[in-house]
Amino acid sequence: MTDTPSGGEPDLSNLTVEQAIRLKHKIAKSITYGPGLNSRQILDLQKLDREKWAKVRRDYDEWHKSTKMQLFLLAVAIVSAFGAYRYKGWVSIIAFLIAFYSVGALFKRDGHREGYFEGYEAGYEEGIFHSFGIDDNEATEVHKMAVDMEIDEMVIEGFDKRRQTGTE
Repeated sequence: MTDTPSGGEPDLSNLTVEQAIRLKHKIAKSITYGPGLNSRQILDLQKLDREKWAKVRRDYDEWHKSTKMQLFLLAVAIVSAFGAYRYKGWVSIIAFLIAFYSVGALFKRDGHREGYFEGYEAGYEEGIFHSFGIDDNEATEVHKMAVDMEIDEMVIEGFDKRRQTGTE
């Protein structure tokens, strides 16, 4: 006797929730992208570990050394602000503009630092997708499926723990 009806489809009417989740997880693991990796493996590959982040920080520090004008810009801003306060007329206007520019440049550099790390991480993730030939729509699908797989793994782990303790 077979569990396949005459139409060729398997009979799933007696499928339990646990079996359904295990089946769904098995199917999700079988769907691969690029070089044969499933969604979860691709997202794991995209994560930057401590070594990679240490390299990013070293690279940033090396780049930042070439832009060490922070103290100079701060000094210029302070002196110019004092000049704008102390003097009147066109000297005050020029001093104010220099102070304004210097403070803006300081904030811009702080933004560059934040953008450097965020951009590196986003570029790294995008590079993985690009190298595997995954377009934006597939990238969204990969992310959603990886989250589903992670949830399914936690649920299956719970089923397994419950089975080990004998509480059904």
